[in-house]
Parts: sequence; structure tokens; C-alpha cells
Amino acid sequence: MDSPVLDVEVSNYGEQGLLGITSIENEVYLFFTEAFHDGGRALENRVYKYTWNGNELVQPILLKRIPGFEREYVGGELVSDLDGTVYAVTGENYKIGLLQNHLKDESYRHFSQTGSSDEKASRTISHSLTYALSCVKISFYHYTTNSFGWQSVQPDLSNNPLELNLFNILGNLDSCARQFYYENFSDGHWKDTSSIIQI
Repeated sequence: MDSPVLDVEVSNYGEQGLLGITSIENEVYLFFTEAFHDGGRALENRVYKYTWNGNELVQPILLKRIPGFEREYVGGELVSDLDGTVYAVTGENYKIGLLQNHLKDESYRHFSQTGSSDEKASRTISHSLTYALSCVKISFYHYTTNSFGWQSVQPDLSNNPLELNLFNILGNLDSCARQFYYENFSDGHWKDTSSIIQI
């Protein structure tokens, strides 16, 4: 092939990026962490179906949106059975709940930097609010480096140009709001995390 069969925009930090791929005849399914541009803020993990025309993947159809705001534990396996049904394996996204055999009122969110003996006291809503405000701030920049990074202090964004595309800004802000809701107001079921789901 002289050129790529497909080019998609992905967030590529930690375990994000192209997460899974499977095919059934000329239909190809991709599971990836979508962004407005390569290296940008993760919008969420998504499963698309494409048609292989012999030269490239065309006619994308969005089949499933899966919470994917974390850099780790994002899952990603895609498989298909003999009947042509496609399944995706999702990560737990730091959510411990019913799918890990914890009662709803014992469900909690954990973070890798928190010691295992004190995981349930990992973060308060004020920590999430601070993170959400940082998320809002970076939504107005066009960046290709990890704006949150693996370090405790965010890198200086002043070298990155302002984001001029209104739709990208709105999409980033929507992603910030969904992440804040997901972290603080999920009811313990946390649908589509730590599970095998039918696409």
C-alpha cells in the first residue's frame, strides 16, 4: 500500500490510543480513544464500524461511546463470535463497584497513586472540582502534549496556541463536564466499565 488505509485522531497518553480491532468479512471495527487532533484531550473511548473497499476503510459509523477519561485501565479488546456479534472489553477506569462484587453502597473510586490500604479515601469532590477547572482551562488550547502529564504539576501551556475552532472547544468542555459527572455522581453501577459489552 502506498498510503495508510485510515487516519484517525487519537489521544495517546498512557494506555490510550488504538485499543482494539476486529473484522467480519469487509466490515472492520475499531476501538480507540478519540480526540479532535492527535495528542489532544481524550473525548472518550469509541467503537466505530468501517467498510473495507479494497484500498481503504470508509463509511465510519459510531456504534458505541464508552467512558474513557483515564490514561490507564481503559480495556480495549475487540472480538467477534461465529455469529458475527462483536464484543468489547472495557477497563475499570479506576471504578470499583458492582462488577467487582462490591455492594452499591460500598462502591468507590480509586487512583493508582493512592496507597492500597487507603484507596477509599483517595479523592474528594473538591479535588475533582480542581481537576475539572484545569480541564476547562486547557480546553481553550490546541496542544499536542499531555496537558495533565504524569507529574503532579501541569506543564506550562503558554507555548501552545489558543484553540480557534469553536466546535473543538465545546467538545473539550463537554468532555470535562462528563468526566466530572462520571467521577462524582455515578451511582455505583458504572455501566460499561470492567465488563464485556456487546456492540
